[in-house]
Amino acid sequence: MAPPPRQDPSAARRLRQLEEKLEQVQAELSRVEAQLADPAIYGNDGGIELAQLGQRQAELAAEQARLEEAWLAAAESSSS
Repeated sequence: MAPPPRQDPSAARRLRQLEEKLEQVQAELSRVEAQLADPAIYGNDGGIELAQLGQRQAELAAEQARLEEAWLAAAESSSS
């Protein structure tokens, strides 16, 4: 049986960095979504905070998608 292919240390480091960043983005996205789920946010501030949270949610979701794509690409290249 052939030994498993050796993983490039820089590729492994890149994967770890992407995983850490993805975890940070997911945690912040969860916090924003929790705020948006709070009925108090729909109260009396004229919707400014709601609009800001909605914009941040969209930014984080886009960043999450970008990081997931980058992680998949890095994982593919490190396994070949």
